[in-house]
Amino acid sequence: MNRIFSFRNTNVLAVLAFVSVVILQACSQATVAPVPTNTDLLSKPTWLVSTVYVNGTLTPQTAKQTYKFNTDGTGDLVTAGSLQAIVWSFQNQEKSLRFGIAGFVVGSNLPTWTIDQLTSTSLKLSLTVSGTNFVTTFTAQ
Repeated sequence: MNRIFSFRNTNVLAVLAFVSVVILQACSQATVAPVPTNTDLLSKPTWLVSTVYVNGTLTPQTAKQTYKFNTDGTGDLVTAGSLQAIVWSFQNQEKSLRFGIAGFVVGSNLPTWTIDQLTSTSLKLSLTVSGTNFVTTFTAQ
């Protein structure tokens, strides 16, 4: 009886060891998707302006606007089919976004927007200029 019992214990231990090795190999081979950076989140989609609030009042959109931010700090603004080049950069440890029309507003004169939300599908920016509050939301296209 001791011999059968020992044999069964040996088989159980062998099976457990085999299963453990298989699980460990599977875990070591699993790839974990890298966490996207703010540059990745901003530059991957084209962003459609969804809403614009001025001092808390929803402002009607007169023309469709889309923004495309490239990883090199350039991009495109398309308004009603008209294309304009933009420049952009992160500020304040990527908590703010400075952008504007390339060549129109230069250097430190670019408005700096606070990034209230940045995900793969949603971008929300806010800005106060001379006491006027602007909040713009964008949807990834």
